[in-house]
Amino acid sequence: MTYTPGPWSFFEDEERQGHVYSANNCKIHELFEGTERDRANAILIAAAPELLEALESIADQLERVGDSRKDRPFVESARRAIAKAKGFES
Repeated sequence: MTYTPGPWSFFEDEERQGHVYSANNCKIHELFEGTERDRANAILIAAAPELLEALESIADQLERVGDSRKDRPFVESARRAIAKAKGFES
């Protein structure tokens, strides 16, 4: 499974409808309700590629230089979240 590469950005039009677009102007997500919760969700969706990339970098770094006994739970948690984001785990 592959997703549209980031960065993604959130845009709100004059009717308060929210849109998430990729860097190459591909529509990722659209919301019509315009509630604050919907807006917050769309902003989170827009940040997803950067969050995933950051989490992968952190997990890789912890595996290389971290205290394996102390950091293991954090690495495992990160790897589960990464797998879920990539569609390998529900």
